[in-house]
Amino acid sequence: MISDKLGRINWDLNQHFDSVDEGNTRRDRTGMDILILFLLLVTAFGILRGAPRALLLSCWFGVLGMMLGLFNYHVSTSLGLSF
Repeated sequence: MISDKLGRINWDLNQHFDSVDEGNTRRDRTGMDILILFLLLVTAFGILRGAPRALLLSCWFGVLGMMLGLFNYHVSTSLGLSF
């Protein structure tokens, strides 16, 4: 009787934490996308305004590294699909 209650509580907690984890990962990825787009916009404005070449290259390579990291994350994570 007690083990049934503990099993049910454990199952309820697992369901809760799974839904919380899914929400957090979506929010994190959206934030990274926005950050990448913002840095690309800053780089584009820097090009138009004639910013120093070292600053532009460092921003561009920084954005490139972030995009590759985000791509690696998208490729290496599994989708929770059930058919």
